[in-house]
Amino acid sequence: MQNVWLRPITLEDAGSVQRYASDERLAATCNVPHPYPSNGGQQFAERSVRAREQRQRFPHAIICDGQFVGVIGINLPDFANLTAEVDYWLAVSFWSRGIMTQAVGLVAGVAFQELNFRYLFSGCWAENPASCRVLEKNGFREIESVINDGHFGQKFLGQTIRRFRLSYEDWFNRANFSYQVDETDE
Repeated sequence: MQNVWLRPITLEDAGSVQRYASDERLAATCNVPHPYPSNGGQQFAERSVRAREQRQRFPHAIICDGQFVGVIGINLPDFANLTAEVDYWLAVSFWSRGIMTQAVGLVAGVAFQELNFRYLFSGCWAENPASCRVLEKNGFREIESVINDGHFGQKFLGQTIRRFRLSYEDWFNRANFSYQVDETDE
């Protein structure tokens, strides 16, 4: 198992975000734009710091063995209904190592224990089964499949999105969950 941990995104992450988010292979699996804007990493880092300060989003850097390898965020927080979305991406050179499975487990802990959410939602493109397996391995249950009508961005318009949910109770009951690295993990 890799040594994976999370920390808030900082302005110093801009260069790593720029380098990894510019990979066309990554953009093919998530809402990262391609081509990635030349100042996209800096803009992302600045927006992330501001959003955290204003409690609008809670973006985290994924760190593996001391190195920045991706981003995972607790987004669209609804403090009235105690729900939020989990979104993530991992640098292509780190795919298939079980890193994202660990990162999703860690961010669920932050969402439930520190921010007191009751439900987390996430989604993945049906064409990205590795991302769906990451959610399932963390106890997320599929609640629906929908055709993207633009609600989930224009990039994958018309494609199937699998939507998942994890409740605090289900997460809590899996507290002793042990991760198994699967070579097919994103």
